[in-house]
Amino acid sequence: MCGRYVCEEDQSIDLAALYRAVRISHPDVTLKSGEIFPTETVPLLMGRELTPTPARWGFSGYGGKGVIINARAETAAVKPTFAEAVTRGRCLVPATGYFEWNTAKVKHRYSPADGGILYMAGLCRPSPEGLRFVIVTTLSDPVAVAAAVHPRMPLLIPPTKAEAWLGDTAFARHLLQSPDPASVPLTAIRAV
Repeated sequence: MCGRYVCEEDQSIDLAALYRAVRISHPDVTLKSGEIFPTETVPLLMGRELTPTPARWGFSGYGGKGVIINARAETAAVKPTFAEAVTRGRCLVPATGYFEWNTAKVKHRYSPADGGILYMAGLCRPSPEGLRFVIVTTLSDPVAVAAAVHPRMPLLIPPTKAEAWLGDTAFARHLLQSPDPASVPLTAIRAV
């Protein structure tokens, strides 16, 4: 689930400002824009102040092999890999869309119906290479457009709940156990 997403800095004034802020505060970091793959570095938003911060997608895998790119909402708070990040490392992963593949390996893109920005729930933790993050996933709403292609989707955070996700651990734990996948209307584009 959510093995790639899209963060097109030239599609939004807000995203362009986010990329610019990270480039100013971290001039030595190279950020990826466009289609984002695991292990690439992108801007995130952290803390109640929504601080722009660069991070690399994926926690180091077990034994240093591969990367872990997603955390299931329903188990993140109790899994040793994610539990501390649920308490101290919540972030927002801005995007203009994300991709899923159906069983026939056809790629579908999901974007906000209003053409704006998605904010995916993320979990961060430090590593020797710098800050790393995973995207939190949840079960797709059975009536949502995404459910026809894949049973899971990113946990989307409406802008009105961004500060609560980032700053209120009790709210975040509740949201992980009771997500509302339909809280952000999506449109689908077949991208083969």
